[in-house]
Amino acid sequence: MQSGEADAFQRLQAELEPQIRRFVRRILGDSRAEDDVLQDMFVALYNNLDRIQPIENLRPYLYGIARNRCYSELRRERRYERVSLDDEPDFEFDESAVYLADDAGSFIVVWENEPAGSGDPMIDAQHYSADGTPLVNQFQVNTLSGRNGGTTRLDMNAAGAFVAVWTSTLFDIRAQRYDSNGMPHRH
Repeated sequence: MQSGEADAFQRLQAELEPQIRRFVRRILGDSRAEDDVLQDMFVALYNNLDRIQPIENLRPYLYGIARNRCYSELRRERRYERVSLDDEPDFEFDESAVYLADDAGSFIVVWENEPAGSGDPMIDAQHYSADGTPLVNQFQVNTLSGRNGGTTRLDMNAAGAFVAVWTSTLFDIRAQRYDSNGMPHRH
């Protein structure tokens, strides 16, 4: 870009930024990502300025980029729950819980569960989508109640099928394969 073109781009940016900043702020609310969204938008404009014809298409192009970047940022922020390190959790962590996620983000949680008064620990599982929605109903992993030592491990393939392995109080190793719907694999 020549010196004159750079000056023209800076003037264009100075003219358009306040309007688009207000638009971005309306979508994002009070977000630290506002400047990042604007910077991404102006970089995209800089890289594609020669392709925007006629020039009247410039504003819709910029607002479209800004809107898409804002929505991407909102999706990114929703993935992570913000928690202060000073806050005490209102839950107790279950030390027996084991989880495993696949590349798409779906995950399986397995934990030891002892129904009230039974004295028989069971191993239960739940398969979730990447957004935390249960994919199947909670199900029991072990088939023999009362014989579990609580040491559970998981492995999952790309299709979401998984295997749970656990030790029993008799020190033998048990395992069960499941399809992606949590149904036991039978030979």
